[in-house]
Amino acid sequence: MSAARRNETILGLATQPLREAAEVDVTARAVLVVGAQASGKSSVGRALAERVGRGAFIEGDVLWKMIVAGAVDMSSDPNAEADRQLALRYRHGAMLCESFVREGFVAVHAENMYGPEVERHVRALRCARSLVVLRPRAEVIEERERRRGTNAYRGWIPPGGTLLDAI
Repeated sequence: MSAARRNETILGLATQPLREAAEVDVTARAVLVVGAQASGKSSVGRALAERVGRGAFIEGDVLWKMIVAGAVDMSSDPNAEADRQLALRYRHGAMLCESFVREGFVAVHAENMYGPEVERHVRALRCARSLVVLRPRAEVIEERERRRGTNAYRGWIPPGGTLLDAI
């Protein structure tokens, strides 16, 4: 399925790819967009936020960059401080979502979030909410990651392995 085709039915809000869709009116709510790194969370999330009557876009990577001293990044073997900072980032994303929703906005939050944490996060939001999960093929992620040049998977590439092995 092409990326454009996958975008056609996100939340049932559009009948054409998001980049071409007209503005749609949606009740205020939080929309969590999750997927692997380089899966298109920011692209899809921003496009969605731009097409609702009142939209706000919250990018997890921006929240991550807010810690300017003492930041501890996640890795394949994270320590307690990395886990604590990630939880802080998730909590601030939720607080922003709830604040925007209270003021009548659709708050779209694009975030690197996986497994049981996704359900915990969605259930903890104290507002109307939706979830969008992006799951492109590993080869698509590899291509996007190479084009971006961010080395987001560097810490997960096994010795002698490839980017595709890390994805």
